Amino acid sequence: MLIFRYASYLSNRQHKHNQRKIAGGNMDFDFTSSEDTYTLWEEIILRGWRQAKLPEGKRFLGSFVIEKDTSNQLLRIVGENLRSHLKKEGNITYSSLCASFDVRQNWIKIITAALSEYAYYYSSSEQGFWEGFCDCQYELNGKKRQLIKIPYSQGIANTLREISKEGTRLLGLVKAKHGYTYVSTLWLQSGIPHKNLHHFATLLQEIANEYGWWELSHTNEQLLSQELLDFCIERHPQWSTLIGFLKISYSNTEKVEPISGQLVQGIASVALELERNQENPEILRDVNQRESRLSNYYLPKHFFLRDWDNLIQVITRTQRRGSSYLRTIKPRKKPLSLVLDIFNTGNIQLVLPEQNLREPKWSALFGRYCHIPDFISGSIWEGNIPHSNSEFLSISEQIINLRSMETQWRLRLLAHDKSELIFWCQEGITDALPCLIFDANIGTHISLDTANPVISKTNEVICFVPKHIKLKLNNEIDILSSYVPCSISGWYGQHIQLLSHNSEIALIQSGQNSPILIAWQISDKKQPVLRGLKIKGRKEIYTEAPTFWHPPTSQDLSFNISVENLTSQEITARTSVEILTGDRWQSISLMPMISTSGKYLVRFWNENLRYSYSFELKSLHMMSEASNFSDLQVFNGQGDIVESLPIQCDRLEQFWAETITIRGLWTLEKVTLILSNGKDPISCLACADKSGTISISLSTLYGKLSDSNWYALNFHRSGMETQRLIELTPTQLITCDWSNTAIYLSGLQSNQDYSLICWNLLAPHHESERIRVQNQEQNTIAVPLSLNTGIYHIQIQGRSLQDLGCWCGSNQNDLPILANEDDDLANYCYTILGNESNQSFIAASQKLAINRQRIESMLSSLQTSPYYFPEWLSHDSLLKKLETFLIDRKTVSISRSDDSEFASPSLTAQRKLPPRTLPQPIALFTNKQPAKWYLVQTKSPKARNTFQAHLKILRTQEDIDELIVEVGFPDSRDYPDYVLVRLNDYEQGCEYLRQINGFKTIEPKPPSIAQVNKMLGRE
Repeated sequence: MLIFRYASYLSNRQHKHNQRKIAGGNMDFDFTSSEDTYTLWEEIILRGWRQAKLPEGKRFLGSFVIEKDTSNQLLRIVGENLRSHLKKEGNITYSSLCASFDVRQNWIKIITAALSEYAYYYSSSEQGFWEGFCDCQYELNGKKRQLIKIPYSQGIANTLREISKEGTRLLGLVKAKHGYTYVSTLWLQSGIPHKNLHHFATLLQEIANEYGWWELSHTNEQLLSQELLDFCIERHPQWSTLIGFLKISYSNTEKVEPISGQLVQGIASVALELERNQENPEILRDVNQRESRLSNYYLPKHFFLRDWDNLIQVITRTQRRGSSYLRTIKPRKKPLSLVLDIFNTGNIQLVLPEQNLREPKWSALFGRYCHIPDFISGSIWEGNIPHSNSEFLSISEQIINLRSMETQWRLRLLAHDKSELIFWCQEGITDALPCLIFDANIGTHISLDTANPVISKTNEVICFVPKHIKLKLNNEIDILSSYVPCSISGWYGQHIQLLSHNSEIALIQSGQNSPILIAWQISDKKQPVLRGLKIKGRKEIYTEAPTFWHPPTSQDLSFNISVENLTSQEITARTSVEILTGDRWQSISLMPMISTSGKYLVRFWNENLRYSYSFELKSLHMMSEASNFSDLQVFNGQGDIVESLPIQCDRLEQFWAETITIRGLWTLEKVTLILSNGKDPISCLACADKSGTISISLSTLYGKLSDSNWYALNFHRSGMETQRLIELTPTQLITCDWSNTAIYLSGLQSNQDYSLICWNLLAPHHESERIRVQNQEQNTIAVPLSLNTGIYHIQIQGRSLQDLGCWCGSNQNDLPILANEDDDLANYCYTILGNESNQSFIAASQKLAINRQRIESMLSSLQTSPYYFPEWLSHDSLLKKLETFLIDRKTVSISRSDDSEFASPSLTAQRKLPPRTLPQPIALFTNKQPAKWYLVQTKSPKARNTFQAHLKILRTQEDIDELIVEVGFPDSRDYPDYVLVRLNDYEQGCEYLRQINGFKTIEPKPPSIAQVNKMLGRE
């Protein structure tokens, strides 16, 4: 016996009786009878359809969720009626079915539901959809049982298409934008096909291990759908059916329903809630418990899942692993947008949002220069194509002030040879609608349909038109400013406000009789709003916790509230509130729920309504001018300046004997010192003297805490992040054992977080993978090594870095994924996997950018630490290869690796740079124009020092003083991450500068001599 899943189905006794008959096959339904089709659709199927009341085009038919045996009986009923009609009429056409079956058309809805069930349970890519439906059968007790059993023909297939088309319209279902018009829509109704749930569970397990539940639950559903598709194609290209479903859920050109993103977002949210409540995922197997809990969670609006069994195992296996090493899903290609900068310049601007790009066709351009030119000359952005298809090309937000009008604005990303890699378009002005309209409150552009222009959602706009066009307004529109300057030449604007619910704006053009009319309509329905003290600007930044205001309501409402700190990745508050019937706005203050600065997501929801708000809270005491701890100077007890914090001590007496001096504070500034032993921290205030200096003697704090083998002293300025000053890290070696799938760690400290740092010799230019160690306070902890194919050097990072050894768990014929796209990398891997000669290895390695320090570290580990290699991998052969590599590369180039971004200049200075291939040899510049100054931006203020040291080495070793004539350093207070360089040749100088560690970009336009003198303080 089978019943529908939801408790609401069980309220009607006759309804339950009918279900028993259907599931048991004891009840026949004749589609020529209006009473029978009404009973089957209205009283049985429709009552269990959760999304029946959603807007048309937003409904998924699979959300009524019936068990498989009831689904089989539904298919059997449809088959009996189609066979009966075929026997009576001799054929099956849409017109003959309409003439014979129920005129109310419930039969169309029932057959559409049956087609949807067939798509979920039985359809496969091996057999045509319509042919498979006609021959649909299932296995019971080892025997095949027919369900539909009608002869297949092209005519019958066309009839089923017509039924599906009309059923989709009658039911208001979501339609697929890609694939087959009708089949893809039917596949979409139930989400992941039943046959592919184990594939989907595997994919979910992998992507959760990669990103974590928090990231998945907070990623935009469209972006998440794109990442799922890319992830599946990259990891499992053979899963064609699942990939087909994922393709239906994503498009970069059309607006589609991102069902795969919603599904994963919802599952991740459920996993986080279970973790927060410390509940076992197994409770989701019980229908009543599952529905009870899901109703209290904030899930995507259209979220539903037909089968939880496979995914419960995924949620159980995948525990949250923290945010310190999990990757984030980067925003992909985003469109251009128009904005009006109402907060500062008043200019109309074209904005290219921050985004991350990658294309397989870029493989021939790895490491090459690329840029985005502006509309006149020069570039608005410059960079380099990443060195592999697994990396993204990151483009920061770019803003262009518009000075002229176009029918279309277009930006292009160009390669070094000026070939177009990608483009962005923003539609401009047409003769049919010669105006630009912006929301006067936030400056967003209001896009209008040329055929039927309507302004909605705001009652205050700024409308810009050419000067030869006049605005004609009626009494329902108030003019707040009759003239608003426009950055576009020959245009002007008016700031206007709608006083009623609807009106219209007329654009009067000289020489034309008929004006252009723009309707302005505002809905009477009021929406909740968030209000509070905000910092001026487009971003939602409050100086105090805001207040949620709900409009008047005619009925009592209950809302769940959750407050999530996006900075610390935790739910900081969960509660519920009542909104009472009344004719006034009612307020809910968030002040009791938010007490610290940070980025927040606040959600209000009940069964029918949901509102969410993202914003940032900044204390009035936070000062951006003093936000960097690096502006201060820290000295140890010997009077030496401390270059890197925290100060590390390995002996208890060394820690308590230390004296720390901090200079550069404000006069008499009070700061907080926090002393911790990992259990009970204590804090105290310290006050700077009149010169802004504080001296801290650790001995004065001795005895304040209970005995421990670990101590740390932290330092906190008001409105800023806490900085660790000094830390005791006693040398306690961690020991390990290996297997082909895991590492077993002993000696971990219970109050310490650990991560494994795993560097892959077979992907030497790729960043290390990190695995968070779940410290369970056991003597020995097993950590699964779920790593990509490779030979790994593994270290453990706690309060200090310790070497563990080398490990390989893959087969001899396996290659890393990156090698599939890079022939040089594949050749390099083969020399190691095949235990080829050292000479072959050196020849292959010379074509790759391999960090010498990584090889040195791995070689040292192979010589002194335990390792785990399969039989095919020779330890001695690998050892010889690495030794030969270091001998061959006695000189090393300035590394581009992030691992050595802040490497010691003194260490780098002892090495020489290898010869580089430049476009042309550098000549003397005696007959050329005088050298010009250029402004170089480094990756960070700290990177400026690294860049300076490496640039000095470069000029000395490469003897290029004729090219890079002079280097200057602007005042660090005004230009903390900039360096001035004087070049005799811009292009050749850039070739060298881009190779220096810490380099970010160089301004193509030289500053004036007056500007240079001012920056260098020569005035």
